[in-house]
Amino acid sequence: MYAGDEVYGDDVTSGPGEGPESTCDDHAYAGSRPCPECEANDAAAFPGAAPDRDEAILRIRTALRRRTGRGWSVTGGRGSSWGWIHVTCPPARRVGYEGMDDRDREDLARALGLTSVHQQGVSIPADPAYRSEHVDRAEGREPSRLGSPYWD
Repeated sequence: MYAGDEVYGDDVTSGPGEGPESTCDDHAYAGSRPCPECEANDAAAFPGAAPDRDEAILRIRTALRRRTGRGWSVTGGRGSSWGWIHVTCPPARRVGYEGMDDRDREDLARALGLTSVHQQGVSIPADPAYRSEHVDRAEGREPSRLGSPYWD
């Protein structure tokens, strides 16, 4: 169903008096919507659109602040690591060379649903599946999909 659609009996329509959704034969025409079978196949193939890099940074930062009550440094990579995201404590709370203390590590691990976090934080690879996973984790949900390494 699409935003604004209503259900009338067994048919899904865009309003009273309009016909049911298009069939598979004519959903390819401009202005037509996909048939329920094609829509279901698309949903299975692409479960929820992955947030882009900047949206993921904003959502993770906001969710971590809300869930822990503390600020977190959530930054995007630069240059050849542009798509990667790094999560750590802000510079004022770092101990030694870019390290987090035990309390920050425990708080971040708990907020992301991980068993532990490295003293330099969490690095999120430049991949839509990893971004979706970590946005879900930061927002307190079970990840809808998990990232898998795409490098050797």
